[in-house]
Amino acid sequence: MTMQNQPPGNGVPTLTYVERPEIAETYADFLETVVFDGASVRMEFVVHRFDRPSEGVPSGRKVTAARLVLPMSGAANLASQLDALLAALREQDATDDIMLIQSHGEAH
Repeated sequence: MTMQNQPPGNGVPTLTYVERPEIAETYADFLETVVFDGASVRMEFVVHRFDRPSEGVPSGRKVTAARLVLPMSGAANLASQLDALLAALREQDATDDIMLIQSHGEAH
C-alpha cells in the first residue's frame, strides 16, 4: 500500500514509503527476458529446477518465478540502484560480501 499526500499548491504528490512485511520475497536464479514495449519494461525471472542426477549431461528446467513490469522511471531507478551497488562492491573488492542499499527517495 502506498500512501499519497497531496501538498497544497504545486500539484506534485509527495509519496511516503510504507513497509509491508507480509509481502513474501521471491527468489530468482536468472533474469530470462527483458522487453521494452514503448512505455514499460517487462522482466521475467526464473529459477532453475534440476532433474534427478543420472548418467550423462545434467538436465532440468527454467521455471518462471516472477514477472515484473516497471514504467521507464522505475526501470531507470532500478538501473541507478544496481549501478550504485556494483560500484560499491567493485570499490570494496568484496563480491562475496552482502550489501543492502535502500532508497526511498525520488529517482535522480
